[in-house]
Amino acid sequence: MLRSECGLNLVVSGAAAKVRKTSYGSETLFAFGGRGFTVLEFFQDQAFVNFYSSNGRLLYRETVFKRKKKVCVS
Repeated sequence: MLRSECGLNLVVSGAAAKVRKTSYGSETLFAFGGRGFTVLEFFQDQAFVNFYSSNGRLLYRETVFKRKKKVCVS
C-alpha cells in the first residue's frame, strides 16, 4: 500500500503468508490485496516506488521524490 500523510509517502507492507482484501482510505494512493513486491528506484534527481504482482507485472508506479531545479538569476 502507498499512502501520503503529512507530506510524506509511506509504503505499508503486510504479512507475506496471507492474502486479504485491502481498503482505501482518504490518503491511500495505491493498494493491492495479493502477493507481490515493491522496488524503490533512485536516480540523481528523482526516485520512484514500483509495485509488482508476484509474477513480476508492474501494477503501479509513483514518483516519491523529485529534486527541484535551481534557478539562477543573474
